Amino acid sequence: MFQDSDVQLFNMTVEDEIAFGPRHLGLTEKEVMTRVDDMLKLMEIEKLRNRVPYQISGGEKKLVAIASVLAMNPSVIVFDEPFNGLSPRHRKMVKMIINKLHSIGKTIIISSHHFKQISEMVDSAYLFSETGTITGKFDHDDFPELLDKIDYL
Repeated sequence: MFQDSDVQLFNMTVEDEIAFGPRHLGLTEKEVMTRVDDMLKLMEIEKLRNRVPYQISGGEKKLVAIASVLAMNPSVIVFDEPFNGLSPRHRKMVKMIINKLHSIGKTIIISSHHFKQISEMVDSAYLFSETGTITGKFDHDDFPELLDKIDYL
């Protein structure tokens, strides 16, 4: 999941956006449409089905982008700054979705500069230097120590 949903969306309708991945997995059109319907319902974006992705709000774009990835049923999902630019309502929805995915056994990787936003959602955290080198791994019990080690939260 890209930080900027605009770079992930390129189809002419939300339906086509969500269907793109499953179609390229070689699924039958019936299975593709089942997944599209399921994702529209899961993300509560049924009303956007025939809309052009570039003409919806940023939060709606984020939900469509997430739906397009989930429609392929990956076992690992990487989120880059998942809450940037979202309204409180959409932040809450994305957080709920990430937590639900984790609870059903999906591996979730979140890249964020805002540790306090994600600290209650993650089991462990890796701290990177400015040059991209891993400088530490912290389990959930070690998070208070992590807060002392970083400047920008």
